[in-house]
Amino acid sequence: MEHPYIKPTRRVHDSGYRLFEIGYCEVEGARVARKRVLGECSDHIWVRSMGCLGDAPIESLNIDLTRDGYIRFFVHDEGRAKGYHLKWQNDIALSSSILVLEANNEPSR
Repeated sequence: MEHPYIKPTRRVHDSGYRLFEIGYCEVEGARVARKRVLGECSDHIWVRSMGCLGDAPIESLNIDLTRDGYIRFFVHDEGRAKGYHLKWQNDIALSSSILVLEANNEPSR
């Protein structure tokens, strides 16, 4: 299963903040096994709910750090059972990327 991720880079944005690589990854054994990079130009990440503000449980957003330095966002089993999943709003990274919690049974890419 693909999960949204961010990974700090050494590059610096015009704002003075370091940039993130963002994309989707699959984790095996606490390491990223496969990834799909959307871009490396985001200097901040905005996390918001979209289309499910009234019933999205706050615990649906979980974050962990893989052994190889990726920050992974995911929905626990309970949230997935309710049809929640996370995705990047756009399939291309912008200077400010938006992570969206959606409520449906099929994750979109």
